[in-house]
Amino acid sequence: MKKSEIRKSVIPALSEYVKSPAGRANAQDLYQQLFESDDFKQSSTVGVTLNMEDELDTQPIIDKLNNLNKRVVVPRTLPDFQMEFVVLDERTRLERTKFGVREPVGGQVVDPSDIDLLIVPGVAFTPLGERVGFGAGFYDRYLKKFSGRTITLALKPQFFDKADWVVDDYDVLVQQVFH
Repeated sequence: MKKSEIRKSVIPALSEYVKSPAGRANAQDLYQQLFESDDFKQSSTVGVTLNMEDELDTQPIIDKLNNLNKRVVVPRTLPDFQMEFVVLDERTRLERTKFGVREPVGGQVVDPSDIDLLIVPGVAFTPLGERVGFGAGFYDRYLKKFSGRTITLALKPQFFDKADWVVDDYDVLVQQVFH
């Protein structure tokens, strides 16, 4: 299948799943796996997205990081499909982009080398860390220059035993997939 076909099938299924009791239970299990992981425990600065309505809710992750006094950084898109991560704290002002994503306005930009762990979003994942993103390539470009650890949390509709899509040379694998 083409990645666009994967997106067309997974995104609507995911949108329904995250609102269901099974989806909420699956999310709780994924949070627990993340919170118990050594990568999470040993990280002091963690990058995480501000989720859209039809994605895994990242607020519990942000809350846990704040409770542990870890530094939370969130992405901001830039021209030419680039992005950077900015500190998220009580002073951070957020605005919705034209795509409906909440992003920080201003704020302290964090160098990729200062981020210990990045929780990578996406549409579909395999046990090997192969992923289908949302199509613009922001994360693949960022991950090429990122040397920290990467984890993803794949809800049931997002998890594939093997890639049913072409894995391109420029695709960057996620190091650990919780499912």
